[in-house]
Formats: sequence, structure tokens, C-alpha cells
Amino acid sequence: MPVSPGGEPDDIFFFATELDRRITKEEDIVQNLEKNPIPYMMLLSGANFPITVFRQDQMIQAYAEHSVGKVDTVALKKSFTSEFSHGVYRLSLKRWGDHPHFAQIYYDEAKKIVLLTASTDRGFLTLVNAINPFGFEFSEEPDIRVNMSMLITSEKILRKKIRLNEYDNLFHIESSPKDKKMVDNLNVFMSLILPDINAGVTPNIEKYAAIAGLDVEEARDLVKNLLKKFDKLDRRKG
Repeated sequence: MPVSPGGEPDDIFFFATELDRRITKEEDIVQNLEKNPIPYMMLLSGANFPITVFRQDQMIQAYAEHSVGKVDTVALKKSFTSEFSHGVYRLSLKRWGDHPHFAQIYYDEAKKIVLLTASTDRGFLTLVNAINPFGFEFSEEPDIRVNMSMLITSEKILRKKIRLNEYDNLFHIESSPKDKKMVDNLNVFMSLILPDINAGVTPNIEKYAAIAGLDVEEARDLVKNLLKKFDKLDRRKG
């Protein structure tokens, strides 16, 4: 049951704008497709990349950039954990700033730019609702919303590294051994279940969770949500 990374409109729009920066609306995609169909056909190369979910949340990359005046970073500390590096603040939303949501704000003092970022839809919405009471009217819709599968596929097709957040490296901290272990365990588990799912076979969740070192309940939630996404995309295709 392979999943196409182009299953969601936001993904196609993201790919199109990376392919041609002159594209600003959906109507432009149709014209671009007619003139240059090959890159869009190459999206099939990512058909086996699954949409990633963690419990009930689909893992995505959501970004919104806004020009602002002065930001009261002191007041924001009531709701956010604040860091500062090279003229840029990173404000992580308390209880939402870590895995899986990574709901964070970057404020560039010199450029007067605020960048809202999150790795889940719930995280982005919660981030907007948390900062707006401080005098902002930011939209609940991100400028960019892309699945990790489309991001990876786009980089391969376009042969370039796509950097959505230019500020992230300013705060890069080596992952803890615990975090690395969790990522490794998830990767092992996904590598075990995907062949079964693609073949239409029910995976042995308990066995694979034990091999990967995952909690069985978390593994069941992961598979349950993954199958729901697959089923929705299959119905949409049909």
C-alpha cells in the first residue's frame, strides 16, 4: 500500500514553489506542469515514503514568516523559554517546544522578522494562539506546510539541500544519547513494519516493538495512525 508524497495539496504546492520561485498561487502550478511535466512525474520516485505520525500527530514542517516592529521578549518569557544567539531569539513554547511538536519562534532583532515553526499541526496552532495575545494577529495557517516525505523527495529531485529555517543552526545542540536512541528505535521499527504494510500484511507489532526497543502501546498507536493515513489516501485516490 505505497503512499505518494503528493497526496496532500500543500506538498504539491511546496514542491512547485521550490521548482520555480515565480509560482505564488495554485493556478500557476497548472501552467508550470504543462510547460515542465518531467519534475512532477519524478515525484513517483517518493511513492514509498510513508507519511510519518507520532501517536495522533502527523509529523510535518510548518513555517510562517512575519515582518514586525519591536518584540517584547521579556513579556514573552511568561509563556516561552528564551534563548539568544547572534542577534536572534529563539522562544520555545513551554510544554510544546520539544518532541514531537517543536513549537518555536525565532525573532531576528536586526531584520525585524518573526519566524513561527512547528513539527505538527497542533503545535503550530497552539504556538499562534500563545503569541497572539501579546499584541499580534498572526494567521493560524502557515506559509509553508510540508510532509517530511515530500521534503526528502524534493531534495532528491531538485538535487539541492532545502533549508526552511536559516536560524536553526544558531542554536544547534548535539542530541542527547536518549534522544538519539529513541530516533534509532523508531527507525528500526519503521523499517520492520513498512514491508508488511506495503504488502498488505498485518505487522506483528509486539514482536517488532520488542526488536526495536519501543513501548508496545506507543508502537500500536504509531501503526494505528499510520494505517489511518494510508486508508484516507487510498480512498482519495479511488
